[in-house]
Amino acid sequence: MIFLCLTIKDYFDIVESVGVIVTSIVAIWGIDSWRREAKWKRRYELSEEVLYLFYSSAESIKRIRSPYSSINEGSTREKAPNEREEITELLNRAYVVYERYEKEKDVFIQLSKLKYKFRAAFGQESIVPFEDLDNVLKDIFLAAHKLGNVYWPRQGTKMSDDEINRHLKKMRDNQAIFWLNMVDPDPIEKRVNQIIENIEKICEKK
Repeated sequence: MIFLCLTIKDYFDIVESVGVIVTSIVAIWGIDSWRREAKWKRRYELSEEVLYLFYSSAESIKRIRSPYSSINEGSTREKAPNEREEITELLNRAYVVYERYEKEKDVFIQLSKLKYKFRAAFGQESIVPFEDLDNVLKDIFLAAHKLGNVYWPRQGTKMSDDEINRHLKKMRDNQAIFWLNMVDPDPIEKRVNQIIENIEKICEKK
């Protein structure tokens, strides 16, 4: 039997080797466990920050779209040469959302900076809510442009009955985007709420 030929030193060497192997396994498991914990912590902290910014963005969008404004809001817009007073009033009214965005833009900038960091942690599909929120802002600005430059100035101009009906529908559709709670349900609020729900589901996977 081969074991009978082993010396006491050999036995000690075997025990020592086994001990080294066990220690190495424990160390590797410990490092792996630490990495998993560190990764989870990073994802948790990132999720917390992103959720906070999405919630803040939702509130900022409400303030941007508020139907209540002061008499001087929109007046920072640069007027065109020879712009008529009535046109100035309409364009300034539409420009309100741009002024308000300037006051609220920090939260959107912070959120944008985390977009690709979030994708690295949660995958490509995780940035869809970021893009959806960007599209909401773009639609608000587009509605403001259409109202100030097309639909409001056309009010009171000569149109056929069909033209009036089409004009009023498009104007109201854009006003529903431009102003908060213009209609029920509010189309922008509905989209923002869905975006919040989607980002919450992604963060739950942390």
